[in-house]
Amino acid sequence: MSTPALIRHDGPVDFETYRGELVAYCYRMLGSFHEAEDLVQETMLRAWKARDRYDPTRASVRTWLYRIATNVCLTALEGRARRPLPSGLGAPSDDPGAPLTPALDVPWLQPFPDARFDTGLRADLRLALVAAMQVLPPRQRAVLVLREVLEFSAAEVAAQLGTTVPAVNSALQRARAALAEAGDVGEVAEPGDPAVRAVIQRYVRAFEAADVPALVRLLTDDAALEMPPVPLWYRGGRDYGLFMRRVFDMRGTGWRTKELTANGQPALAAYAPEPGGGHRLHTLQVFTVAGGRVSRNVVFADPRVFGAFDIPYAPAPLAWTTRSGMRSWSKWVSFSRTWKSSMSVWPRVPAFSELSVSSTGMPWSVVRLRSSSGTRSASSRRSFASRSGCMKNPPYGYLSGVRHVPT
Repeated sequence: MSTPALIRHDGPVDFETYRGELVAYCYRMLGSFHEAEDLVQETMLRAWKARDRYDPTRASVRTWLYRIATNVCLTALEGRARRPLPSGLGAPSDDPGAPLTPALDVPWLQPFPDARFDTGLRADLRLALVAAMQVLPPRQRAVLVLREVLEFSAAEVAAQLGTTVPAVNSALQRARAALAEAGDVGEVAEPGDPAVRAVIQRYVRAFEAADVPALVRLLTDDAALEMPPVPLWYRGGRDYGLFMRRVFDMRGTGWRTKELTANGQPALAAYAPEPGGGHRLHTLQVFTVAGGRVSRNVVFADPRVFGAFDIPYAPAPLAWTTRSGMRSWSKWVSFSRTWKSSMSVWPRVPAFSELSVSSTGMPWSVVRLRSSSGTRSASSRRSFASRSGCMKNPPYGYLSGVRHVPT
């Protein structure tokens, strides 16, 4: 059932204008993106049903919607357990070889997909802060977010919660004190910061090359690695490195990645190599970067998280297409960091006048090579790649194999 978006008084008011920030608010309250979307839909529905009782002289539409959303969230949180990260449940493990047994009975904190909504307040969505807020009683949590993040006045928050201004101020003081005891939830650098991007790009290169020493060099001394729904977590470069070595030994090398952002932080979709060839989505990794180093990596393996981020389950192939007056061919190209001699057969292609290379989401989109000569063979692969200008220094590795099918 779709929810009507407009109410009328002196003129139309668009509810959809507020959807993104309401989803972010409900996410901070519940720690679940999927539940936040559901509760915002419930908020919109309640607002539509109560449109005749809305009084614009008493509150703006935004303040009114937040009052409804707050009540919806508080009702949903009744009797609910908090959503933690593994570090919120106990001490770090000192056994990088421990069994990776998921705790499916724990309602784990979920990441927030930045690309889905333009909230404008992503710094206050960072994972560590949202995780820390989960320890607060629901009403304190609401007061903290409404006052500190959304900057409503104490009087507005009192009206939204049906309480008094002194009660709001008291709840805010208690919430601040509880957060201070929760640990380091300080500011983190934005993912678009050039220094942060440089750190993540170095991490990507080391990760795709399965270079564990290079990964460890990018970590702070007390870097944390968490892996919900597995309740284990590790602290420090030694255990982080040993665990990553275990991952590469178990799943092989030649991983692929796709850069994203989550909770206003840099993130990667990691694709593990498949035994029969190709890659498959393995995890979403959300990084905290501080002082030019990675201080935390929260690795999510829940398929529901992948769905929220609209991450493809296999990395997009590159489509190479030749066009001639007689026949057309397509080649699907896979990449890795090194040339693989076992896949050195370059298919012979009928004479062509134009070769196009396209790749969705890559730094380069289309490269064309015109030729009036005959076929290209394996012996000319390097020359062709260099002359086309697309593979001489590619951002995601070198061409490693081709198979072709007629189209």
